[in-house]
Amino acid sequence: MLTSGTLLTVMKVVGLTGGVACGKTAVTSYLRKKKFTVIDADEIVQNLYLKRSVLKQIQNHFQTTDKGELRNIIFSNKNARHILENILHPLVRKEIQSQIKKYKKAHTKSLIVSIPLLFEKNMQDLFDTVVVVICTEKNQLKRLMKRDGINEETAKQMIYAQLPTKEKEALANTVIRNNGSIKQLHEKIDKLIQKIR
Repeated sequence: MLTSGTLLTVMKVVGLTGGVACGKTAVTSYLRKKKFTVIDADEIVQNLYLKRSVLKQIQNHFQTTDKGELRNIIFSNKNARHILENILHPLVRKEIQSQIKKYKKAHTKSLIVSIPLLFEKNMQDLFDTVVVVICTEKNQLKRLMKRDGINEETAKQMIYAQLPTKEKEALANTVIRNNGSIKQLHEKIDKLIQKIR
């Protein structure tokens, strides 16, 4: 975590993470409606896929740049997943650091940074506090299968490729349990807002 100092009086940087299909997007969408500035690592990755230099590296390693094909490859092959992460994540971290610096200069009061693999890639040092969104594995499986139109086996591969929920929960400063309605989730986010505003 960042140490206290002059910069922290200017802006609080909040890391947001959680398992796939646990509700990070619902949380960031609500925070944006509440006028928080949000940096989304998934959006950064989407922009990286538009860069020729990145696509060339992916093509050289995997003989494809199709996201569906890549998903099938990386979630059935741990080494392949690490190769793709090693291509993308240094660039993601660099872009996040650049944007944090930009928003500090603009005197933004609070900044939310959503990163699915925050703990897996040891990015805790970028943040003043870390929030994790979790849900039961049953809900996670159901949501993921519905969201991505995939079978249970593929969904489980995606879930188990990430750090276990209990470990994320232990590492986080704040935990949001997302097993109820969207209204209940919003009420929990409202409580979070009181802490980080």
